Amino acid sequence: MKNNVFGSISGTVNDPKVKQIEIYVSGYNWKWVKVKNGRFEYPFDKPIKRTRSRIIAKTADKKYSTLLVVKEKK
Repeated sequence: MKNNVFGSISGTVNDPKVKQIEIYVSGYNWKWVKVKNGRFEYPFDKPIKRTRSRIIAKTADKKYSTLLVVKEKK
């Protein structure tokens, strides 16, 4: 993260049957992201809006993974 902006959000999915996941960043809407070969990448060039932002990845069968990100102080 540079200047409180993510370049992208990426990760892996353990279930080979998963073809899409939903990504949520605090202050923004849910977005569908395609999974290819167990990996996903979501270009996200928007600034984080809150001091503490949550990133959530969710599969269609409602399995969640969350991450809390703390904004840099200037």
